[in-house]
Amino acid sequence: MEAYDLYLRSLANVYSSELDRNGAGLSLIKRAISLEPGNATYLASGVMLLMQRGVFGWKLPDADDNRKLCSNYIERALSNGQGDATVVGMCGNALLQYLREYDRGFELIRRAVSINPNNLEVVATAGVANLLCGSLDDAVTYFQRAERLSPNGVDSHWNLTGLAHIEMVRGNYEQALIWAGKSMAANAYYGPCFWMLIAANAQLGRMEEARRHLASLLTISPEVTVASIRAGQAAKLPERIEPILAGLLLAGMPEA
Repeated sequence: MEAYDLYLRSLANVYSSELDRNGAGLSLIKRAISLEPGNATYLASGVMLLMQRGVFGWKLPDADDNRKLCSNYIERALSNGQGDATVVGMCGNALLQYLREYDRGFELIRRAVSINPNNLEVVATAGVANLLCGSLDDAVTYFQRAERLSPNGVDSHWNLTGLAHIEMVRGNYEQALIWAGKSMAANAYYGPCFWMLIAANAQLGRMEEARRHLASLLTISPEVTVASIRAGQAAKLPERIEPILAGLLLAGMPEA
């Protein structure tokens, strides 16, 4: 019961883009794992918290240790939770986004969808996988399906920001702002949503608005730079992130 309580307390921080909350969540889940070392659900939550430390552009002195621990948690979670769609999807997501094992990560996410095609988190993760490494049309399908599975759900900002990202890649900056605005309404503290708001406004020449959003982002991620975001993002298809990075530079985000 103690381990489960620690796990539940950590959940509020799993998708936070605030470093302090991420650290608090990671501390809690590490304690849960120490009590139940083979619990695949706890290990997968630890995987996600560690992944966030890599993909949000935070500069951390223990980055190498985080990657090694994430890899360790992934193998243990997969060993103990092969039939759990959520566990398989989370591990695949971290392999793809954080550890850059693109093919293995994509295959695990595909397997997670086949295990449970109605799992909200798995469907959203499949959207991310296709956005970064696959078909943009399939990414749209998965993100929109996730929204239908849970309209206005607690994690809607993930899907909505993904849809904004797709429109950025396609050069549809006005539509990107629409999706990003909906994401902001769902969660006003999600770093990647700010990237879309800043970049889309900058690409449209709305520099005052872009800089206003940049100032807001810097209050929650004060050390973020274009270089740190580039380093944190999956790079199998670099053209999928470049329009956003270009917009951030236009708005005045420090390059390095």
